[in-house]
Amino acid sequence: MAPMKRRVRFAAALLVVGALAAPVAARADDPSDPVVEGKAISTWEKDLAEGNTEAAKSARAAIRRAGKVAVPALIRLVEGTNVGVVGFACDALAALGPQAVAAVPALVARLDAEGAGWPAARTLEKIGGAAVPALASGLASEKAVVRLHVARILGRLASSARDGLDALLLAAGDKDLSVRTEVVRAIGMIALDAERSVKALVAALATPNDEVRATAAQAIARFGRAAASAEPALLRITSDSNATVRAFAFAALVVTGDDPALAGPAAIAALADIDENVRAAAATVLGVRHARGAGLAARVLALAKDPSRAVRGAAARAVRGVGATFVEARPVLVSLLSDAHPPVVLEALDAIAGYGPEAAAALTELREDRFASHPDPAVRERVASTIRAITGT
Repeated sequence: MAPMKRRVRFAAALLVVGALAAPVAARADDPSDPVVEGKAISTWEKDLAEGNTEAAKSARAAIRRAGKVAVPALIRLVEGTNVGVVGFACDALAALGPQAVAAVPALVARLDAEGAGWPAARTLEKIGGAAVPALASGLASEKAVVRLHVARILGRLASSARDGLDALLLAAGDKDLSVRTEVVRAIGMIALDAERSVKALVAALATPNDEVRATAAQAIARFGRAAASAEPALLRITSDSNATVRAFAFAALVVTGDDPALAGPAAIAALADIDENVRAAAATVLGVRHARGAGLAARVLALAKDPSRAVRGAAARAVRGVGATFVEARPVLVSLLSDAHPPVVLEALDAIAGYGPEAAAALTELREDRFASHPDPAVRERVASTIRAITGT
């Protein structure tokens, strides 16, 4: 065979191999419109408009398989008016995750569009931390729905949204209360830069809106002891007119400090609150902070007869913390072993185990056949571990 013919055939073979190995290629005359599986991606885009036809289905599949190279085309589709196509484009971008970061501005721009806002928001969340710098700029949008979506996404990204914290702190006083609530929640979910974040959350506790105050108290709790400076403000809202706000205030005080003198009086008063969640949280505060006081142990033990299982469980959890001896606590804790709700039984068992050998008098009840055949496996396992805690075996 002539040398020239051999070279021509070899070159042709290389082209075939290259085509098989690279189904996506950029055309030399238009690198912005790559060829995907033998067709320009712009042609696939046109096929999408055919609705539920085979051509449209093939276009969807081809664009999905194209990967990152399809991002420019998907951005164009996101900017379109066909809601179904926009939804497809958002799903395809979401599947690419951080590789689709170039689409963030276009997605943010569609957050207020009917039928496109939620798909765009879900996609931004899937892109993740890479989207945050461009995403955070949406908090300055004139449209409340955009700011709402952005705050919600940043909160869901949690610590991955650290680069958006400055923008959130600036937006903590947003004029729209729904947006403000989501901003406050996001600050708590990110839970970084405690000094500045807690300061903003304390300011939110003074907002004349129940949901904002409750959300701010929840957010403060996520900072734990780093939010100790918020305790005076939390104590003020333990007498809030809204029960949810009061409950979340006490729940935050469970983790922000340990001084019984600071939170004790308010928590003791709240044991008589009309709301069960407030009573439960207040009892927990007293136990965690090892509060003491004349008749306090008796008051906490009396909560074991509360109609709320949350309160009964909290009472069991708090008895040792408020200084009840096992002799005082035994009748109450043993009675809770017969509670109809397994979580309450578990709390009682944990309380008994906490007394160690001092609780030896409870072994008779713990070894009863009813526990060996208890329908809840967690209870059966906890009974065994409680007996070991008492006997040391």
